[in-house]
Amino acid sequence: MRILFLTPTFPYPLDNGNKILIFNTIIRLAKQHQVFLLSFIQGNQSEYFPYLKDYCAGIETVSTPGPGIWGKDMSYSKKGLIKNLFCPLPYTISRWYLPEMERKLKEMVSKNKCDLVQIETLHLAQFAKFTGNVPVILRQHNVESRVMERYYKYASDPLKRAYAYFQWRKLLRYERRLCLDSDLVVTLSLVDKDALRKISPEINAEVVPVGVDLGYFGAFFSARNSDEILYIGNLYFPPAMENILYFLKETWPKIKRIRPRARLSILGNCPKKETKNIRNFPDVIFLGEVEDVRPFMAASALTIVPHRIASGVRFKILEAMAMKLPVVSTPLGCEGLEVEDGKHILIADTPDMFADKVIAILENDQLRNNLTEKAHALVQERYTWENANRELNRLYERF
Repeated sequence: MRILFLTPTFPYPLDNGNKILIFNTIIRLAKQHQVFLLSFIQGNQSEYFPYLKDYCAGIETVSTPGPGIWGKDMSYSKKGLIKNLFCPLPYTISRWYLPEMERKLKEMVSKNKCDLVQIETLHLAQFAKFTGNVPVILRQHNVESRVMERYYKYASDPLKRAYAYFQWRKLLRYERRLCLDSDLVVTLSLVDKDALRKISPEINAEVVPVGVDLGYFGAFFSARNSDEILYIGNLYFPPAMENILYFLKETWPKIKRIRPRARLSILGNCPKKETKNIRNFPDVIFLGEVEDVRPFMAASALTIVPHRIASGVRFKILEAMAMKLPVVSTPLGCEGLEVEDGKHILIADTPDMFADKVIAILENDQLRNNLTEKAHALVQERYTWENANRELNRLYERF
């Protein structure tokens, strides 16, 4: 088949879950199909094009809008948020439309005689109507309306909660309509599929699980620091910032009382004004973006996923399991993964429980070893890109 991928960001470097998913899908599907890529980019990313060149029959890009709509690193801008109050579309959707993308999509579909268009994320689903009679698969990396619903319920700022409530109502209507308009919706977990079916039972949805590169992560082991705790996340994403700040305020002091030598390292993008807030907490080190997370994972005793606002599947959990790094997560943090509390990872839904489970791993080598061995076996059995590719090809046969 001739398949065109429409993506919200160029799928390299592999520094977030969206890119990891798209990249690993394309390089494997290219063995059996002719793949074309049309992607938004921010700034000059031409240095990364060679990483996809050998797998794609054609690559086209469109630059994201200017700072009036977008903030730094594709974050939200105040001007865009205010402007959206008078727009019927959700802000997270309206900011993605560009006539140039519409033009290039029509051109690539026609010129390359595409048999199928796969649109990555709900944000770009608005372009499905420009594919003519070519079937469209919408792959939902998250159930976006559910993320916004949880944000309005848990955001600490009352103004943010009010704004998020109205955005949630818009998103719910939009997500329902765009999923119904797609020939097929692919979710990353059964939890997300069920969530979409609750929005509308008529949505045609199937599950294709994600994977992890065992060759890249599974062969990288090192000595663990018994008091080093790791958090990895993009803190430009408002729900992620809410998650880590809540952990630092409610859970971190409890851990420090029992383990005074404990240290938390935070990897990922973060607004400058927020880094000051983070660094006010004792023994919390903000390291920013790093080229390779594996050395930091290998040197840590465990990683945390303290999500109260989330949807989709956390790649960082699978990567940690592949590296035999223990994980402590909230129920939402590991939602959609086939993990069991006390068997593969530890799961806690209150700050006190979360602190207790972090401390348990720090103090119990046997517990740590039992968890990581079973977690690593689960990844080998269930979460490989080969399995994911096989499931996706099975769905392509329908078209």
